[in-house]
Amino acid sequence: MHPEAVVGKSRENKVESILYHSPNELWVSGESELFLLNTQTGNFRRILQSSGVDFIDRTGNYWDMVANGLKLFHHSKNQIPQLLYPDEAPYKGAVTFRIREDTVAQTIFVRTAGIPGMPAYDRRRQQWNMLTFPTGSNTPVRGHVLEKTEKGILVNDMERFYILPPGHSRFRPLLLGTAENPSFLFSLPGPKGDVFISGNRGYFFWLKPDADKVQSYYRTDIGEPVRNHFNILTISTVDDKGRPWFTCDGGFSLFLPDENRFIHVPISLHPERHFSQYRAFCQDRTGRMWCLGFNEIGWLDPDCPEEGLKQRFYHANDFPLADMASSLHADKSGRLWFLSKTDLIRLDPEKLEFTIFESIGASDFTLLPGGELAFPRPYGIGIVHPDSLRQTTEQPKPYIAWFKVFDKETPLAGSSLSPPDIRLGYKENFFSIGFSALGFFNPQKYRFAYQLEGVDKDWVHPEPGNQVAGYTDLKGGNYVFRLKVADSLGKWSETPLEWPIHVATPWWETALFRLALLASLIGAVYLLFRVRMQQQRILLENQRLHYEKEISLRNERDRIASEMHDDLGAGLSTIRFLSLLAKEKETDQTKAGRIDKIARSAAEVMEKMADIIWVMNSRNDSLENFANYFRRYAGDYLDTHGIRFVFHMPETLPPLMLSGEQRRTLLLALKECMHNAVKHAGATEFHMQLSLNGHLVIAAEDNGKGLPLKHDHNGTNGNGLQNIRRRMESLGGTAILENGKGLKVILKTGIPVP
Repeated sequence: MHPEAVVGKSRENKVESILYHSPNELWVSGESELFLLNTQTGNFRRILQSSGVDFIDRTGNYWDMVANGLKLFHHSKNQIPQLLYPDEAPYKGAVTFRIREDTVAQTIFVRTAGIPGMPAYDRRRQQWNMLTFPTGSNTPVRGHVLEKTEKGILVNDMERFYILPPGHSRFRPLLLGTAENPSFLFSLPGPKGDVFISGNRGYFFWLKPDADKVQSYYRTDIGEPVRNHFNILTISTVDDKGRPWFTCDGGFSLFLPDENRFIHVPISLHPERHFSQYRAFCQDRTGRMWCLGFNEIGWLDPDCPEEGLKQRFYHANDFPLADMASSLHADKSGRLWFLSKTDLIRLDPEKLEFTIFESIGASDFTLLPGGELAFPRPYGIGIVHPDSLRQTTEQPKPYIAWFKVFDKETPLAGSSLSPPDIRLGYKENFFSIGFSALGFFNPQKYRFAYQLEGVDKDWVHPEPGNQVAGYTDLKGGNYVFRLKVADSLGKWSETPLEWPIHVATPWWETALFRLALLASLIGAVYLLFRVRMQQQRILLENQRLHYEKEISLRNERDRIASEMHDDLGAGLSTIRFLSLLAKEKETDQTKAGRIDKIARSAAEVMEKMADIIWVMNSRNDSLENFANYFRRYAGDYLDTHGIRFVFHMPETLPPLMLSGEQRRTLLLALKECMHNAVKHAGATEFHMQLSLNGHLVIAAEDNGKGLPLKHDHNGTNGNGLQNIRRRMESLGGTAILENGKGLKVILKTGIPVP
């Protein structure tokens, strides 16, 4: 026995469990490693390095507790084994990046960097062997070429190629050097035993099985795909016609061996038909050429590549993929395999169905001839059988993780998967809900959606990692918090979690309070209505009394006007008639003059009394009556003095009523204007214009000599003009004097016109 092998050369790594595996083998588990012990030879073979083996069952499986659940290692299917390099020189520092298998020799060859040789794993003996390179080679520098040819295993360094003939353990150099350092190279075998090799500086090499040297193509031979020194030309696949396909900057290319020429398909000609960048190619059994891009995959017709993609699948619309890597391979069943950032994906090209498996923890992989997936691992390689890969079968179950009111956590009774109803006070309407899901398959990729029924109109999809729903200032009422989860494949749970939440309603928002408030409002409106109706009745009564008073006053005015006309008018007429008669019979001139004076005084009194009677008579209160009266009066008065009278007014006058005082004031002001034209202006014409512009305006104008300079335009000098100004002010208006070829007086009254 060699116990130091079990503990990995560390006495601190203690043996935790031992289990029977076969008559000659035992499972031995340490704190961080798993071994198979050969009881006959005493040799330990390290199978897996992990965080610790927790349990080994009777069938040979081991179970490991990890952060997100349990991880199972199935020994018979090598589900997740690691073929680690021996912990000794010259394997130290090896970094794996390319894997190939020779099924005849049952040997797995691994291309590494940093060590002077190439590791090879013998499956029959289950041990590693180091294959050496010739002295002076540059093999510690990474080289990507690793292919099986008829002459043996072909590899390269930065300067030349090497071949490992069958049955040998040392490489020998091939006389197939490159004309210039091509930097990193990528290779694939052809259907006729040849090998196609491309470089990231635009080089392409074709190694035929019977050739003595490699056929080289330079940047100038290939043309557009390698238009600069740093252009990457990476061989991705060889189709069923033996044509290698390359990814390159700005598109992709393929080489036609029979015609010895290249076909380049640039993206720029038809960008809508292509990916923004091609990362890998692989042909399925129906002949379609599948292409891998960023976040999408599709296929094109290999016979018409310039036509672009015939079908494409996007991450957002078709399947939950993101940041796809460049590996794309087809297995024996015709299914395609490729990697995303977090998953291993299998595509059935006939059914167009995607299956997503748990990540193998690598950014690249190789399909071995036996169907296994081989991928680089730290300090070794990993092998996975496709039929043993795990995919999720059980939907994760959402649950309530915690509940906080005003950032203070509130304990929840019952199960978090189905919490009971919660009732909150009206002051507890600021709360947040933490949620998660119970599951064991890629829980870091779960996506959540929540909705508070009564608040959120639609499902809310939080950002990954943000598993909190917060609500503020909620109104009282019944709510239902609904939560659903999508697994790592993007499938949403059929039945969401539903959690009833009741928030109490404040007393001032309750139905009883609102009913009382409504009753009070109705009472206040009714009281206001009663008060308003009472005010309306009082107003109507006052209007009725005012109307009756107005009618009574009108009747009284009409009675006084009638009596003055009948009694005083008749008496004055008699006095004037008798005076004139006495004057005719009187021979004494002195007495005759006195009698004539009596007659003139009686005539003047009769004229003034006529004006008073006209003012007092209510039948004359309309604007139209006023205009007609003044037109007759002015016409008679001015005609007597030999002055032509012109009167202007609108064809139709509004039904404007003027009080007796307003008519009297206007009449006296206009008489003053006519008196000035007759006595002082020496005018031969007198014009009067009545206009309506919101207020009643009357303009009186003569063609006389105008206003003397000693008078100002405001009429502050001269009693007549001062009287006109005072009369207009009493009506709420003003009088404007314009002194030109004659005198124009504009009477702007404050009487509104409807």
